[in-house]
Amino acid sequence: MELYIKNVDPQTIQRELIEIYKRAYKGWEEYAYRMDRSIRDYIKWLRKRAPEGFLVAFVDGKPVGFIAVDYNWIDYSGEPIGEIHELVVDPEFQNRGIGKRLLLAGLDVLQRKGHKKFKLWVGKTNTKAQSLYKGFGFREEELRNNWIRMVKEVNNLK
Repeated sequence: MELYIKNVDPQTIQRELIEIYKRAYKGWEEYAYRMDRSIRDYIKWLRKRAPEGFLVAFVDGKPVGFIAVDYNWIDYSGEPIGEIHELVVDPEFQNRGIGKRLLLAGLDVLQRKGHKKFKLWVGKTNTKAQSLYKGFGFREEELRNNWIRMVKEVNNLK
């Protein structure tokens, strides 16, 4: 298995990314966009927010997941932070370390942009993702409806 992660323009592989997103959110629809057009617009928005922060994982040349981090994000408190908007791995390729590699690559982008604090929202019932983030030193900050806000300080990067 040859795995590599690179920054790409999502329009060049739009159909594949939409399908990965839909497969990854199967069973988690309450947290996801459902219509292809909405997913396409969301992916376009992610890339526009922070072009260098849209990273795709490829296995043997095939896209299998992506992360979108935002180095221009201002938290609701007015604080500039490194925001992780999305981390998706095709279920067929999960449990192979791809999510961990994507997360590390995304955090690296945010660090290179000068961020010392990282935040994300994760579904309240998505314990698998919560476990991944906790393994990287994220901690729960607040609960809002069906979402948990998690935060990580740069001093505990792994």
